[in-house]
Amino acid sequence: MIINFSLAVAKRILLEKLGEGVNAICSPFSINAILKSLAAGSEGATLKQLLDVLECRSLNDITKTVTLQSISSTDGGPTIYFANGVWISKLFPLKPSYRDFFKAVENPKIEEVDFQNEAVEKRINLWAKEATKGLIENLFPLDSIPKDTVSVISNALYFKGAWKIPFDVSKTREEDFRLLSGQATRASFMNQWGICYDFGAFESYKVLRIPYKNYTGENRLAATIKDQHERCFSMYVFLPNEKHGLPNLIESIKFQNLFNEQMKLDRVRISPLSVPKFKFSYGCELSNMMKELGLTLPFEHNDELTGMVYGSNFKVTSIFQKSYIEANEEGTKAASAMSTFCTASRYKPPSIEFIADHPFMFIIKEEFTGCILFMGTIVNPPPSTN
Repeated sequence: MIINFSLAVAKRILLEKLGEGVNAICSPFSINAILKSLAAGSEGATLKQLLDVLECRSLNDITKTVTLQSISSTDGGPTIYFANGVWISKLFPLKPSYRDFFKAVENPKIEEVDFQNEAVEKRINLWAKEATKGLIENLFPLDSIPKDTVSVISNALYFKGAWKIPFDVSKTREEDFRLLSGQATRASFMNQWGICYDFGAFESYKVLRIPYKNYTGENRLAATIKDQHERCFSMYVFLPNEKHGLPNLIESIKFQNLFNEQMKLDRVRISPLSVPKFKFSYGCELSNMMKELGLTLPFEHNDELTGMVYGSNFKVTSIFQKSYIEANEEGTKAASAMSTFCTASRYKPPSIEFIADHPFMFIIKEEFTGCILFMGTIVNPPPSTN
């Protein structure tokens, strides 16, 4: 489950860039993971505030939450990789309790560095690039990490999924995509006809679930989810009825209740299905958004961020996320790196059109655990790059 606070931050990110006509993507899952890492290094009022936004009663609750286990698929199914890293100043030794916490998370990397004299950015950038299979490069520009940094906490998320029903490349066509401004731009649209998908029509928008090919090998969650042998991932496309309706959709939608029983989808025949290809990256600084949403204490000098290293008077100075996504006829590749300093009927169903020729939102979600890996908006598809 992704906490409401992380979804609220993601919502702010998407809304902030709509007015600029910029595509955006972020990872609520990565935001959640960073907050967990900060909580494990806090105490007092700061810990309480972090536990409140994490919707946990104690640090023990954090370790009990369902995590996203890595999959390395060899049968054409999805590939998932999630990693955590912490770079600690040699001047501030890591506390054993925090080292134990970090060793318990997915794919941990713990390294002592000299922020004063080393180009630590190169180390972290290489780690992020390797963890995201080359999709996230130059997470930190050179000399961007302050010399008085005590720690950098990072995580990296990589997803690659092939559509369960691939799009035929020969059916891809150049068509108009209507921008929020009312103007049109040309984009490459992937097309299918007569395929059954899960679909729902609501008051002001439509939703289509496009599934990825399933992973059917040994499930890494078997220890906690018995007899569960399939990991299912999908992309949900939220298409407003109005050409300019995306801002109102994002403003009004309640992300925390988005996938409950109220959003009932039915299996219907979609003909045609037309969705633009897209590929872009986006990065943003999140600390101001978090402060505006009520998470303030980690960003203030105090003696409560002391569960990580020996010392006092620490504060979080920046929380940054950079994400990448590419969706084409074969499937989707997506990645995010984040850091902080300090269901077919026998009869023929009716045909329903789904033509995403105006700004829309997408969500990539793991169906069993409910983890929302990525959220994004397409307001201006990149030009075709054949």
